[in-house]
This record gives sequence, structure tokens and C-alpha cells, in this order.
Amino acid sequence: MTTDNTVTIRPAGREDVCALHAMVQELAQALELPDQARGTAEDFLKYGFGENPVFNALIAERGKQAVGMCTYFTIFSTWSGRPGVFVLDLFISENQRGSGLGEMLLAKVANMGREREAAFLRLSVDNHNERGQAFYRRIGFTAMKDECSYQINTGKFDSLAARDGENRL
Repeated sequence: MTTDNTVTIRPAGREDVCALHAMVQELAQALELPDQARGTAEDFLKYGFGENPVFNALIAERGKQAVGMCTYFTIFSTWSGRPGVFVLDLFISENQRGSGLGEMLLAKVANMGREREAAFLRLSVDNHNERGQAFYRRIGFTAMKDECSYQINTGKFDSLAARDGENRL
């Protein structure tokens, strides 16, 4: 009996939503942040594969088994005047880590971005994810020393949006 051990990286489709969701949940577990990943498979379907997709995804398969994924979207740098790519999630199954799949997924995203004239690839890494940080440094990423990421969520986000149109001058 032979097993197909070939690695395939392909764009994710609607049929991959459950696999993407499962890998995001596994990523949250690996980062010890299980309560943080609240997105559902239905959310992924609506926002990634609906009428107006806001993210893209790649699936890495070994044989017919999904063993990795990368979600990303296009961004633009007003400072450089060039488009780029922001990688939101990169996940490789525990038994596949160290096999080169992560770098293969990032190379694919970078090449797809380059075909659309992107000049850079950006991502964020959890502060406590030292293994991830070491991986990104090893393949050529550098930490942004002059920037600090901020985010506004849920009620505070809604409150800010509700202030649209208010004249506070």
C-alpha cells in the first residue's frame, strides 16, 4: 500500500470552511487562547467566500489531509505608495511543524502578492509565541521597532462607530 505524501498548496474554497475553522480553533488552543477565537464556520463562509470577501485563504494538504492554512488580505502603504499583504493567521498542524509548510505557505502568499505588485508582507505575532517569532526571524522578517499595534473591540468599537456624524468642534 502506498500513501500520497505530496504537499499541495491551493486557494481555499467554500468546501474548506470547516477545515479552516477547525485549524483556527487548534491555533487558539496552541496559543493557550481558546476563548479568543469566537469566529464560526458560518462567519468564515460569509466573510471569506460570500458576495464581498474580505479575506483570502490558502490550504496546505499532504495527500488529501488539510495540514495547514494561511489567511491574508491586501493592504496598502500610503508611505511607500505600494500594496502589500497582511497575513492574519498561519497555522501548521502540530505533527507537520518543522516540515517547511509554514515557509511554503508564506512564499505562496508573497508570490501571489508580487503578481499584484505588492512590495511587502506584514503580520503580527503574539508576544508570548516565541517559537513563531523565531520562525519569522529565521525566514527574514524583522520586528517593527517604531510601531505598536492597537485595537478596539465590541462595545467600544460600536460606541466609536455611533459617534460618526457628531460635530464635536
